[in-house]
Amino acid sequence: MILIAHISDLHFGDKLINRGRGLVPHQRPHDIGKCMQLPFDLDTAMIEAGAPDDADMHVIVSGDLSVSGTSQQLAVAHAFLRSRPAISRLTGPHGKIGLDVAADLLGAIPGNHDHWDGNRTTLTAYNSNLFVEQFRATPWAKTWSSSSSELEIDVFGIDSNSGLKPSNPFSVAKRLTGSMARGRISDEEFKQLEYHLTQSVTKPSQTPTVRAIICHHSVSHHGGLLGTLELEPASRDRLLTMAADYCVSAILTGHAHISHYCVVPAIDSTGSGWKVHELRCSATVGWPSGKEETGFLFHRITHDGDDWTWDVWRYGWNGSGYVSALPRPWQTIHGTF
Repeated sequence: MILIAHISDLHFGDKLINRGRGLVPHQRPHDIGKCMQLPFDLDTAMIEAGAPDDADMHVIVSGDLSVSGTSQQLAVAHAFLRSRPAISRLTGPHGKIGLDVAADLLGAIPGNHDHWDGNRTTLTAYNSNLFVEQFRATPWAKTWSSSSSELEIDVFGIDSNSGLKPSNPFSVAKRLTGSMARGRISDEEFKQLEYHLTQSVTKPSQTPTVRAIICHHSVSHHGGLLGTLELEPASRDRLLTMAADYCVSAILTGHAHISHYCVVPAIDSTGSGWKVHELRCSATVGWPSGKEETGFLFHRITHDGDDWTWDVWRYGWNGSGYVSALPRPWQTIHGTF
């Protein structure tokens, strides 16, 4: 089996030990209480998924690691994800905090908040400097294997803000697209993604392989006044066609702060139909606003011969910890190689 914790929209603030809710909706920093509890409940999710002792937990972050994309906020986010720093004021089991995920087990992409470049008013839609130090250049591809090496998943990370870079950095369009929180994928991003997908389907390995794309913006969410929060329809349709062409089974998303599952019909380049499963994660460690949720998704992928099964558990915050909504998986997806 392959096990993946899917977290999203962490919105880390300037200090790890943050106890303030913040005044501006949708710009609220992380809740330190949730951050302290998350590692323990991810371990519980591993146990509830029946993970063997030697299984790795892979971690996917589908964007918005920070409140407003400052270097300090992103440093706090990376410290939490990649290490387990000691907190001098805390003792006992909570004396250290963080997920301590190894680089080869972590797949993270930027979200629209990460592109703001520290400005919470003009809301920069695209900041290319993110990829110098803070994020691996997108699109990227990673192959994760089961402990028995009998099953693989190829994961592809893309930046759904990549198509929002204006020719004039001071243009009104730059400010408008940032404030609307819409997504758009650039032609260059699509070309590089197609290259990675081609490498995946033509690799000499005979290991059964499932494919998934990580995208911050949802391919099914159309909410918000005037279509805010949505992925531009042209980008969405092109992404779904590419998923159909290269047998991508799932797209893992965030952004809307509400967990969701749906089957999105797609048509490949030859006109044949294909089913893409969107698995959207809510905001994991933030202060929710309105109908927003706090939680994470936990994925277990297994196979039997030519068939694969993808089980998903949804964990939500109940005031003191993250608990699974149901004793059985929230969703179960089946497919063939």
